Amino acid sequence: MYDMIIVGGDLTGLSAAKAFHEREEARVLILAQSAEEAYSENNMIDTEIYARKNTVEQNLVKQGHEELYRFCDQHSIPYKKCGKLIVAKDEKEVELLHFLQKNNEDSTVLSQEELFEQEPFALGVGALYIPSAGIVDYKKVSLALLQEVKESGAEIRYDEKVKSIVEGKKSVVVETNNGAYYSKKYINCEESQSDKVAKLSDYYTDIEKFPLQRQYYSVEEAKLQHIVSPVPSALAPFLNIYVAPTFNGGMEVGSSINEDHDKGNIKEFISNISSIRKASSYKGMIGTYKKAMKDVGSEEYFLEQVQTVIPSISREDLIPRFTEQDQAVITTDGQFREGFFFINGECSAHVVQIPYYGKKASFAIGQYLVNQVYEPTLLS
Repeated sequence: MYDMIIVGGDLTGLSAAKAFHEREEARVLILAQSAEEAYSENNMIDTEIYARKNTVEQNLVKQGHEELYRFCDQHSIPYKKCGKLIVAKDEKEVELLHFLQKNNEDSTVLSQEELFEQEPFALGVGALYIPSAGIVDYKKVSLALLQEVKESGAEIRYDEKVKSIVEGKKSVVVETNNGAYYSKKYINCEESQSDKVAKLSDYYTDIEKFPLQRQYYSVEEAKLQHIVSPVPSALAPFLNIYVAPTFNGGMEVGSSINEDHDKGNIKEFISNISSIRKASSYKGMIGTYKKAMKDVGSEEYFLEQVQTVIPSISREDLIPRFTEQDQAVITTDGQFREGFFFINGECSAHVVQIPYYGKKASFAIGQYLVNQVYEPTLLS
């Protein structure tokens, strides 16, 4: 009998194990699909600017990034709090910058002249500057946290795929491909499959997740001091295109969506998800997804957006560096779903969705999930 089972071995799962151990000495089991779950080569620390002011999610992201910087200081992990510039290409987007500024009192709207002074290579009529964003050697963060969790006594099992969950008010049985595990409580943060894990405990959602493969590039020539990003597309804000400085003096550019990969996803989605096929909004949802990927998921659109803010970057400058698995989340009425999505259970807590700007806020999310298991509040 374990005191806590954590489904998911990524940074959120490891952070939850760390938070649980700090709360009490207990037996913790982490069920992970692979050892690679915890690693991320994307080194950008985004901002909470896209979350509404004074909301739980904004506080989570802000606290998570602060905890990440603190963890790096404790473990001598290199990072640079270089700040982020969200660049407007016209006056209409400048209005959006003023709207976003209300979400963060530390942010500043810059004029075209001030933008040029900050980043001579960036092109725009203005920008929103957020000083809290940065870059970090995230692989070193992952390794340090994994080592800390192991030293705390947590048990980690890999190649574990959850098949069924029987949850009561005071205990849970988690059955995987390797056997059954018993615990007093459990946390579900296996992000790519977390909605399906929640469903095994009879907690249902109105969402479907689409796997996306993000392509990241490097540019050898150093041109930037800050992270630079265009104003996100309203059609598909999860694309999160940016250009950032790197520790080796070059630049990281991300992220393009692999077109062929996504067309395959659409075909697979149409043929395999019968429950959504029966819904009245099915055709509308497929149409929404196809339009988003056609309009803003192409390599041409990606390069166009990059050149909108850094026109000196050419296609030949982009050197493919790594790919990263991600997902888009769509509701059954055909809308892209943004923000966090949590569920409370009888003796469990689930994070079903983490927005792209909260991907590096794992320390706070893990702590939050542990708190919810002990003292549940209404989560949205």
